[in-house]
Amino acid sequence: MVGHIASGRNRIGYVWYPDGTSRALPTPVVDGEPAIDFDARRARNGWVTGFVMPAKGSFVGVRWDLVTGEVMVLDQVGWSHGVSADGWIVGMDRQDDAVLTDGMRILKLQTKECLRAARPAKGCALVGRALPVPTL
Repeated sequence: MVGHIASGRNRIGYVWYPDGTSRALPTPVVDGEPAIDFDARRARNGWVTGFVMPAKGSFVGVRWDLVTGEVMVLDQVGWSHGVSADGWIVGMDRQDDAVLTDGMRILKLQTKECLRAARPAKGCALVGRALPVPTL
């Protein structure tokens, strides 16, 4: 299970394991600065997705790999809503369009109704296997 622990007005992303143990997620770094406000939203198969609020600017997506400890800040993703078992993320870009990304490539999806209708209470889950990204 993932979420956050609040420290004043800031959040720190956390993961809770089935055995009852927990730990803070590694702090994302945005524009060379460690984040002081970040949250974890979804977890699947060792991948965690969430968002970070940089000191300057607006929210950006973030993905943690619990196996390697890698933290990937997704500059082009404003909100990351769900993560597949393969680490692919579904979210919304800066233009409020639905996107699918593996962290390196971004594919704009045909519709954004799923994310808009589900936000913020339910979110939107990517179900099944990741699709190959077409050659651009």
